[in-house]
Amino acid sequence: MQLLNKIVAHIGVGTPARIAELIQKDGLSLEALKYVVLDWNWRDQKSRRMVDIPEVKPEMLKMLETGILQRCRNGDTKIGLF
Repeated sequence: MQLLNKIVAHIGVGTPARIAELIQKDGLSLEALKYVVLDWNWRDQKSRRMVDIPEVKPEMLKMLETGILQRCRNGDTKIGLF
């Protein structure tokens, strides 16, 4: 997290749980966030998407509720599905 506080990252990649944790601990700022891209087409061995996996779905919703959805409502951030 110390590195994230010192630099500007133009692209970040992480699991929903890790991203939510970074946002909550002020390790990742949403101030300039323009886009969130979700890997919607990825499927596990059982052909489940991320949102269909019981362990991941609540983590994804938690991540979006950290302020990302509010930024989308305000028109500051857009969500894309890959």
